[in-house]
Amino acid sequence: SDMATDEVDFARLEALAALPTDTESVDLSRANLVVVPEDLFRLTALTHLYLHDNMLTSLPMELFQRLPQLVYLDLRFNALERFPPSIGKLENLETLLLANNGLSSLPVEMGLCPNLRHLSLAENPLSFPPREVIEKGCAAIISFLRSRCPDPVFLTRASDAGLPSP
Repeated sequence: SDMATDEVDFARLEALAALPTDTESVDLSRANLVVVPEDLFRLTALTHLYLHDNMLTSLPMELFQRLPQLVYLDLRFNALERFPPSIGKLENLETLLLANNGLSSLPVEMGLCPNLRHLSLAENPLSFPPREVIEKGCAAIISFLRSRCPDPVFLTRASDAGLPSP
């Protein structure tokens, strides 16, 4: 195998470092990344992030706190083994592509993403949620995960639950 093909794409990392902080879309696919570059964290307006076809085994816990506006996240064809619970903070997330990773379970907090409509999970060794849930599709997966979230305070504000406001 040609060693050069496994080298991190430093030119793209330099370009990332130069992007203005209000950048909304970043494509770091096929860059031979083993870790998520910290320069992403300053792009707090990011809505679309393409990280597919890399060698990521994990995501930084703070990734989703730093990128609260994400709508579209493509992580297909990596080596992710776990997924940070902080995904539940992404109120605008609509599309999450996780096919072809090493995930054995999804965090229950994923069920807290109110707008998640497109969830791609093929080719992962998932045991949680169980296969019969996964086969029913995104809405079933989300409701399964949400029903297992420990703290319902996140889910309903007092006003939504028909309780008197303080």
